[in-house]
Amino acid sequence: MQLKRFLPVIALFFVFGASSLMGAATASAASRNTTAPSGLSQGQQQALYAIAKQTWRFFDADTDPNTHLPMDNIGLYGVPAKGAYTSPTNIGVYFWSVVAAQDLGIIDQNGAVQRVNATLTEVEKLSKWDGFLFSWYDTTNGHRISGPGGTDQEGQSPTGAFISTVDSAWYATGLILVRQVFPQFAPRATALLNAMNFGIFYDNGNQNQSITAGQMYGGYYADEGPAGFHYGLLNTETRIAAYIGMGMHQMPGDV
Repeated sequence: MQLKRFLPVIALFFVFGASSLMGAATASAASRNTTAPSGLSQGQQQALYAIAKQTWRFFDADTDPNTHLPMDNIGLYGVPAKGAYTSPTNIGVYFWSVVAAQDLGIIDQNGAVQRVNATLTEVEKLSKWDGFLFSWYDTTNGHRISGPGGTDQEGQSPTGAFISTVDSAWYATGLILVRQVFPQFAPRATALLNAMNFGIFYDNGNQNQSITAGQMYGGYYADEGPAGFHYGLLNTETRIAAYIGMGMHQMPGDV
């Protein structure tokens, strides 16, 4: 297992509370007769690896065959639910999940490459605003929609459409991971990443006069301006947007 490459995936899954995959990393190490650093017993490692395999079954089944986009939700074992819509976060998480499944030996490299290529190809086709994905898309045809189960907005003016700070950041993490792990896709992932300017989410007001200046806006309304609320909490998933913005040199370090 390439632990150095897997560490970003571990960190991202921690944010979403899916820490079982971190344990699964040591389970994979144990299955390959390497030293597991966690101190878990062999039985614990095997149990966590089994959870990781079960988790991957969801991500694999949850992909819409029409577009290869991850669906928001799906009912398993006969449950009739099927959320045939997706978000930037769902897309980013799916990319991490393919990488994690490959690194854990659940799928082979060829399978990972095929999945990433199929989804990346569809993402390149999705309508965007200044490189940013909109909040929701229909997974059956890739059209922009007003919300889960909402109306088709493909081809309509994007003015006023909400661009989420956090959703955009999770999507960006998926692109970063794709270009790190799959060099053949690096130019395509980089082009999608560089099309976004995360600086639009930074409140560059006078910090001596405003308590929200220096924070991130919660989003941006296309062609109109920033959303009327900020993210002022430090230890939340919103931090990922700050990391992306600073890493891309689009946000100052005092965010």
